Amino acid sequence: TAIPELTEVTGLDWVGLSQYMLKLDLLLIQKAPLSYLVEVLRAFNTYCFPTSGELANFGSRWWQFIWAVLHFVLFGAFLINLILLAGSAAYIKRCGQLAKRTLVPREGNQIGFQAFLYGLAGTIVVYTAAISCLVDAGDPRHRVPTDVFIVFMIFVGTDLWRRLVGLSTTVLQRTERHTDSKAVPLSNVPSDLPA
Repeated sequence: TAIPELTEVTGLDWVGLSQYMLKLDLLLIQKAPLSYLVEVLRAFNTYCFPTSGELANFGSRWWQFIWAVLHFVLFGAFLINLILLAGSAAYIKRCGQLAKRTLVPREGNQIGFQAFLYGLAGTIVVYTAAISCLVDAGDPRHRVPTDVFIVFMIFVGTDLWRRLVGLSTTVLQRTERHTDSKAVPLSNVPSDLPA
């Protein structure tokens, strides 16, 4: 790192140098925000890629390929899960009161608790990504501790999605029954109505 050289050139101690560099960084962000945004997006791109070094892949390109495939399969499953959850949650939200009347209290508590756990894990994942990319260079090593949360979110999200789809199906069936009970059978319609 350049810290020893900068300390020597500026004559500042480590804390003073850190404060000085922070002021410079903030000035650069203020003067060139678009460049900063481009760098943050590059950092996020780097952050999302696999982080398998020599130790993880035993110096073998084959193992590195396997780790990369596993990584992208997990990220793909996570994104698909996120999309499915957003869609089913939007549908349940749209159904409003009918969905609330359909819920069995125990099922509602489980859905709420799973949504809380999913949101909590998601907050940790997003916070780590934001800090790593906004403040640092988006080093994939900083993502490694949150990979466990991503796998956790895949499993919890899949079960939550299953419960929401079950609730959606129940709401849809009750809506259809409610609509069918208000419909007038064709046999009750007078035949002398104009066509």
